[in-house]
Amino acid sequence: MPSSYDRTELSPGGRIAIGAACVALGIGLAVMGVATIRDDPRPLASDGIPGTAAGAVFALGGALLATPTSATRLRTLFATLLVTSMAIATDWIAFGPGTRHFSESLSRSGNGPSFPVSEWKGRVVFGLGAVLLDALAGLLWYLQLRPGKRAGGRG
Repeated sequence: MPSSYDRTELSPGGRIAIGAACVALGIGLAVMGVATIRDDPRPLASDGIPGTAAGAVFALGGALLATPTSATRLRTLFATLLVTSMAIATDWIAFGPGTRHFSESLSRSGNGPSFPVSEWKGRVVFGLGAVLLDALAGLLWYLQLRPGKRAGGRG
């Protein structure tokens, strides 16, 4: 008989606790991002934009984790908003105004030596990811909002 330590799934209470912690962390990051944008003389070039989006990713991921699996519509909405937040962050890094600094590492863990990469190369790599995330977000929003159909079914 397997012990309770062999289980890999969180209990409902564990999902809610970890989800709530992620929501709180995400809200904190998003608030810091908004404050950075507000204080920046060039708000569209502010580093607070991807910071706010990253905070939303944490908060929405936590909300997704804490939401019961039976609430399919709500979970689908949280997932759509999460992908949209990831897309906003990568869009800003790839296509937003201002200078960007990128580096690459020789190790997969990132602990090895790193070398600067041209801004152009970094923007291209982020741009490819941004376009893919934009397409996925667009598809998810289409599924969410299409007439006559509800994404996720019941809930």
